Amino acid sequence: MRCYTAFLGRTLLSTLFVMTTLENVTDFAETQSFMEQAGIPLAGFVLICAIIIKAIGLVSLLLGYKAKIGALLLILLLVPTTIIFHTPTSIAQAGQFVMNLSIIGGLLMVAHFGAGPISIDSPTKRRKKKR
Repeated sequence: MRCYTAFLGRTLLSTLFVMTTLENVTDFAETQSFMEQAGIPLAGFVLICAIIIKAIGLVSLLLGYKAKIGALLLILLLVPTTIIFHTPTSIAQAGQFVMNLSIIGGLLMVAHFGAGPISIDSPTKRRKKKR
């Protein structure tokens, strides 16, 4: 059971990024407009970059391939997103702010401890240790 916890944690963490990436792609114009209203310059370009970073990070996290780097990419995206869009000015935004802090905490754990035994990186680590 213990070997599955990191895999389950990575999978659950990545679901949020799967959903938001798909939402950003399918509702691109609406998301871009929201970003423009928040004062983000070059909102379309920034949104495309965010989608690419999220996609790379979530695939990395989900598969456990270079998961530490993927987690750091997602943290680098989530910190400014949290500060810009989820300042705790209302109860709803305070909830989003705290939720994002919790997600950042989970990503920091992946960035520190790695993907765990059920991951693409795991066989690579075992081969390196045998040498």
